[in-house]
Amino acid sequence: MEIELGDHIKVRKTGYTHHGIYVGNGNVIHYSGLSNGFQSGPVCNVSLSVFSNNAEIEKVNYFHKKFNSAEIVERAKSRLGELLYDVHSNNCEHFCCWAITGEHVSKQVEVVEKYAGKVSPKLKKISEITATVQAVRRNDIDAVKSISKKAIITTTETAVLGTVVTTAATIVAAPISGVAVAGYALYKIFKK
Repeated sequence: MEIELGDHIKVRKTGYTHHGIYVGNGNVIHYSGLSNGFQSGPVCNVSLSVFSNNAEIEKVNYFHKKFNSAEIVERAKSRLGELLYDVHSNNCEHFCCWAITGEHVSKQVEVVEKYAGKVSPKLKKISEITATVQAVRRNDIDAVKSISKKAIITTTETAVLGTVVTTAATIVAAPISGVAVAGYALYKIFKK
């Protein structure tokens, strides 16, 4: 398999797949996230061998790419150092799909949400709110639009979501009050 500039690549880990963008010269930009244990890591540039850790590298194919190879690489580079990893709403697969299509998507998360949503539809709403807050924190308008298109949110949930999103900037500056608001939003959702 030949890997080309701007390709979305992945390796299989125990229970999940880890994703990155090939940026040339034997390097990959990926959201290191939890790839090396339980401590969350940033978006970083590593060698193919570090990325794969001796696992077989697979290419992820797209029917439609919104950006060309050079643009994909630049988009990936634009987030180097970002430390907003969230396994549920801003993981390595979300990062790669965003770089290529502008859509904030993770097939792995969608599968989990599908089954979790059958257990409790409120878990799916929490996921949508969390993903939107993360996108706002990154100041990623395209991701907010992408998430909003997929989410079907009632009027009450929209009001709660509005409160959470409005306070997202405050979460960075004042974590305690941000947690309180997010907790209140979750309380309102589960109270229904």
